[in-house]
Order: sequence, then structure tokens, then C-alpha cells
Amino acid sequence: MVDSARNEFVELMAHNFKQNGFDDCTSKIVGALYIEPREISLETLAEKTGYSLSAVSTAMKFLVRMGMIRRIKKPHSRKVYFFMEKDMVSCTLEHMKKNYELSLHMSKGALPKIIDKYRLKKQDDSDAELMIIEQYYDQVVAFEDVMKNFIEALEGLQHTFSKDKHTRTVD
Repeated sequence: MVDSARNEFVELMAHNFKQNGFDDCTSKIVGALYIEPREISLETLAEKTGYSLSAVSTAMKFLVRMGMIRRIKKPHSRKVYFFMEKDMVSCTLEHMKKNYELSLHMSKGALPKIIDKYRLKKQDDSDAELMIIEQYYDQVVAFEDVMKNFIEALEGLQHTFSKDKHTRTVD
């Protein structure tokens, strides 16, 4: 009965990540890692998901870069282990912060310089391109405000859950 419920949860997690644009292999890895209470090896992850070591390794590099998964190297072992934080709010918050810092912040800094270059060097077809870039910049600035508010809301939610968790363990 527990195995059935476990499998249903792993499949639900995999489905949710597929809906967010992850491929099948990566989605199954996330589902398998999320339910694991401790870190597991790459080999065990390959067995649990049914994917090759190579496919799992490639997906893990992506997930580690995204900050969703931690790579752990144990002393005196050649094996690599992985762990996924069970706090969905914290995981989402870290992902959003990375996305904000790497993409939005970079774009917001680079776009005014690009716009200035367009304005200085008028060419026949550049007016339409300039308009597209300026519109994109306006959207980046507006999206940045939304992201900041969303990150603040997630931080508030994270604080609420950490207080709830502390209250439950103290009782």
C-alpha cells in the first residue's frame, strides 16, 4: 500500500515538473529525489528512475546548476550523492532569486547601452528594431517589480512555514 502511494506521489511530482517544461527524465529524477529523506547516489537514482547513468548525470548537472539539487561528496568515497531540499517554498525562492539575478538584472543593465547605440547610429530599418528593444526593456523593468514582490511574498511564506515548523517541534 505504501509503495503504491509512494509511486503515486513520485508520478505526481514528475507530472508537475513536466508541466513546467522539464523533460521526462529530469521530471522523474525530481520526483524520486523529493521523496527521499536522505541523499542518494547517482547509481541508485538511475535504478529508481530507469534511466541510464549518463542521462541521469546530465540531468543532475542541470538541476544542480539551477540550485534545486545539492551535490554531495562523502569523504573516502568515490560516489557522488544528491539531495533535494524538502521545503518547496525555499526551493522556489532560490530558483526565483537566481533567475532574477542572472537574467533580469543582467538585461536591465545591458539594455540601456544597447538602446543608446541604436539611437546614436540611425539606420534605415533600425527604428522598428529600436522600438522592439525599448518595449522589451519596459517589460523587463515591469517584470522586475513583479519578481521583487513575488520574492518578498515567498520570503514571508518561508518565514511563516519556518515558524510553524518550529512551533510543531516545540509542542
